[in-house]
Amino acid sequence: MTTPVNESQNQAIYRERVVPGAGAFIPLALIAPTAFLTLSPINAELGVFIGIFGTALVIALLIWLSPVIELTDETLSVGKAKIPREALGLATPIEAANAFSERGPKLNALAFIRFQPTVKTLIKIEITDPQDPTPYLLFSTRRAETLSKAINGLV
Repeated sequence: MTTPVNESQNQAIYRERVVPGAGAFIPLALIAPTAFLTLSPINAELGVFIGIFGTALVIALLIWLSPVIELTDETLSVGKAKIPREALGLATPIEAANAFSERGPKLNALAFIRFQPTVKTLIKIEITDPQDPTPYLLFSTRRAETLSKAINGLV
């Protein structure tokens, strides 16, 4: 399902970094006070520094490790997976109301999946390559309509 591609000649038609929703960052507010309270008997300034640095580090990692979706004339990249454009079929946006069943009872065990738990909308893209056992791609995106139009417009 991966194909080498010359990145310098491949202009992005669509690009999105699927970062977690704001609610995923709320619990991170507990890192700084926890570090301060844990380290204050030893060194209060160190507790403040480690709390602030630790919070910033976790936020940066959450954003940096978020999957990137990129569509070019030649490939679709979802995180580290690259799929040639000619292997892509019909793209269907999945609304939040139907996302639970698509991720659960309707999910084919051979499908490629990449979910961001705080992003409720999905896109389902058929794989047309007869030699590929993967029936479809199913992954989280905030702009499923836009991406499906971009893919279907190129099909």
